[in-house]
Amino acid sequence: RSTKNMRVEEIERVQNPNLLNHSILSHNSIRTNLLEGGIVLEGGTHVRYLWHGTSSYDVLGRMVADPLQAFNVALAGASVGARWGRGSYFARDAAYSVPFSTGCVDEQGRQVLLLCLVEVGLSTVGSPDLYNLPARTEPGQRYHSFVDSASNPEIFVVQTPSQVYPAYIVHFRPR
Repeated sequence: RSTKNMRVEEIERVQNPNLLNHSILSHNSIRTNLLEGGIVLEGGTHVRYLWHGTSSYDVLGRMVADPLQAFNVALAGASVGARWGRGSYFARDAAYSVPFSTGCVDEQGRQVLLLCLVEVGLSTVGSPDLYNLPARTEPGQRYHSFVDSASNPEIFVVQTPSQVYPAYIVHFRPR
């Protein structure tokens, strides 16, 4: 998907030390879990910057202020369903999230997206009937996220709010 029809006008960096501490705990937990399976945590593979669009600017503000509640799996997917499993949805490409943010407009009339740092860990292909992350072959181990494709994932779904750190608020206008 292309972002050539987006003109970025402002990028805000989110500063939330309390949330960052929760994210670090999640990172350490997933890293330990991977190491127990003989896998080394890698940025860009197990930890990714991913896009998230939401329905309104007020909702986006709540997501930034209290993402542990905002990305709660009990609230996730209410407006868009659960094509790849139950959880909070994130996209590799900004253009995928744009249609989900058409109602998320700031005071200057610009659309807004979140760019989040997401601990995806080990992923498995999801489906609508999956409510919980399935077990891996290693005893006591589970996958950390669902994806739309094993070979070239564009969509990631996480079920634990502490796996998400809203890092940037991106304001843009369609061209």
